[in-house]
Amino acid sequence: MNLKALLIVIVGILIILSVTLLFPISFWTFLECIFAFGFLVLGLKIFKIVKSEYLGSLIFSVFLIFDILNRIFKFMPHTWNFWQLIGLLIGSYLLSWGLTEILKKSGKSNSLQRLSTQNIEIKKAEAFQKFDLDIDLSLTRLLLVDNGNNSGFYSNLKFEKNYFNGSLEHQTENTSCTINAKCISKNESVKGINKSIMNLELNEGSDITGTLKIDASDGILDFSKLKLRKLDIKSNLSRISITLSSISSSDINIDADVTSININIPKNVGIKINTNIFENFRGIENFEIDGDKIISRNILNCTYISEINLNSDMSKIALINMEDGE
Repeated sequence: MNLKALLIVIVGILIILSVTLLFPISFWTFLECIFAFGFLVLGLKIFKIVKSEYLGSLIFSVFLIFDILNRIFKFMPHTWNFWQLIGLLIGSYLLSWGLTEILKKSGKSNSLQRLSTQNIEIKKAEAFQKFDLDIDLSLTRLLLVDNGNNSGFYSNLKFEKNYFNGSLEHQTENTSCTINAKCISKNESVKGINKSIMNLELNEGSDITGTLKIDASDGILDFSKLKLRKLDIKSNLSRISITLSSISSSDINIDADVTSININIPKNVGIKINTNIFENFRGIENFEIDGDKIISRNILNCTYISEINLNSDMSKIALINMEDGE
């Protein structure tokens, strides 16, 4: 049940009973009910995020509720006046600040904070010949690698429920598997929070296609032992390291805004990069430029070719030739 809705219902009932004179309360008591409701709603957030202002609001709301009940049922000879309530407000927040500092020192605050962490896992024992990926991430660290063998795959997504909306699903059909992952920040202006983490380990030698959208994220994509066929990447304010497949030719489309991209090229792979810029490349001196193309010098005697269509004006791209064993 939605607790906030329940509290609104209770306040509404009190208003109706007061107006109909079935349960008369004074204007001051009614006003105190409104404030008690507001402080209580704010205070209940303490069970999601440990903050001194939430704990202070919860403590003060208890005082207000006690005073409201005393005004109605008169189980104490006197009620608190305005300035006494102001004193209780100040005292509640001072008390809450001290308690949260003690909790931080003892580590209790961190243990409560971990209760808001969501961890979604997928484990499949059987191997798949093909994976189709649909990944949309913001403020997330992504690691995509092979699992070192030909059996099954593993994926997990870890995020803070208070700051992110996340999901991780998969569908299988015969020897194919589709993986859908999404982890989006609820507030793009949030700063100083821990990034979410996604790990994806696919069985070695499988065919890979899909789309990857990342925003303000870090990505390590190692396709060296995977058969990367086609991949569309859209990124913004991110850092990406891509290791091209050493066991297949690939077609990669990259649409990047203000992104740092490292492209690691296995020794048996040649590359063709179709681009509209050349000044933001590092390592370009080891490649040939032909019109609007950057071509590796081993293009005529390589085993596989990766063709990259790059659309970017403000990104930095590093081309790195890998040696054997890297």
